[in-house]
Amino acid sequence: MLAYSPMGVFMASPSEGDSRAAEVEDAAIVRGPLLDANEVNNAASRLLHRGRSDLALSGFERAARVGQPNAIASLIWYRVLAGDMGGAISAFEEFGPLAEAFISSQRGQAFRRELRRQIPNIQSNAALAYLATGDWTGA
Repeated sequence: MLAYSPMGVFMASPSEGDSRAAEVEDAAIVRGPLLDANEVNNAASRLLHRGRSDLALSGFERAARVGQPNAIASLIWYRVLAGDMGGAISAFEEFGPLAEAFISSQRGQAFRRELRRQIPNIQSNAALAYLATGDWTGA
């Protein structure tokens, strides 16, 4: 069966078995040793899109602990969506400062530039949490 992707390309839809195998593989990446925070973040994103928010949030947090900026932004955002403003603020305060060092450690100027674009996303997600708690100075 062909499906239209958001990128405007027709591609074969994965079978249910292929989808389950991919989910198991992504779960192993999220739960396994943290060898590549970018890959853990990507696996967490795929799990989130498959409705596995429990595993996805765990993966985002693991990648955020080493400063992966996409994971930090996602972790803060999904805590805001869940109404956990304290958790979102804690994630920002704990992991936000790690992002720049992580970005600087990555290879490729274009990749670092792409990651650096997440810094305002991290900040704006955190600002929403601060505002929701009435903390105008933190925002």
